Amino acid sequence: MPGSVTSVETSPQILTYVFSVFGLVTSLMLTTVGYANNAWIVLTSAQDLGELQRGIRGHDCYRNITSDDDNLQCLPWELEDKTSKFPRPFNGIVPPSDSICWSQYIALIIFLCQFAWLAYSIAQCCSSKAADYLQKYRLKLYRLYIATLWLFAILFFFIVYSLHFNDFYKMNDSIFEKNYGNGMKIFLFGGLTSMIIAFIFLFKDELKDDWNKSSFCCLRRRHQPLPTRNDETEMH
Repeated sequence: MPGSVTSVETSPQILTYVFSVFGLVTSLMLTTVGYANNAWIVLTSAQDLGELQRGIRGHDCYRNITSDDDNLQCLPWELEDKTSKFPRPFNGIVPPSDSICWSQYIALIIFLCQFAWLAYSIAQCCSSKAADYLQKYRLKLYRLYIATLWLFAILFFFIVYSLHFNDFYKMNDSIFEKNYGNGMKIFLFGGLTSMIIAFIFLFKDELKDDWNKSSFCCLRRRHQPLPTRNDETEMH
């Protein structure tokens, strides 16, 4: 029957977009949890049984790891004389660097992109008119999604730069041990992995085309004949 044939033909495509929606929702959940978790760069000191957490949501937090309730004290970046409210030696922490501030903006742009791609996937699932209209721009959308993935790499670069090249203390940074926190790992690695899975489902045809083109170019280079002596003499 015609109706049943149509449903059989379109169901794999619908499942593809359903899986992409699931991947994007998972990515959005992980990035939200990672953003809210202030442990992006964690400073610990042998002089104090606690840790200072510097995230990208505009706060510095002190956590007493020996306390039974494991309480977290957070203060906004713009608060005057903020660091004096933290116990020693964390009372000498300097304000966040430009790279940390830029990381906050990049993370917010990633959130906007995630919402946009989620809307795109839902439109593909629920509206045939939207799917037909967006089909004309698939190649451009494919490249835009790749640019979105690169934002994660740029954000990771800023965090790595902040950890290794920025000063955190007014006097001497050597009293601290600096590490990457769980917030950064959840946002970058969890969020990025889920977005890549959604990307594979959304643009599998474009990925196949790019793979075939790159494979064809590699094969052509590999099988290209080397110039002989006669060819070299003719050239001269």
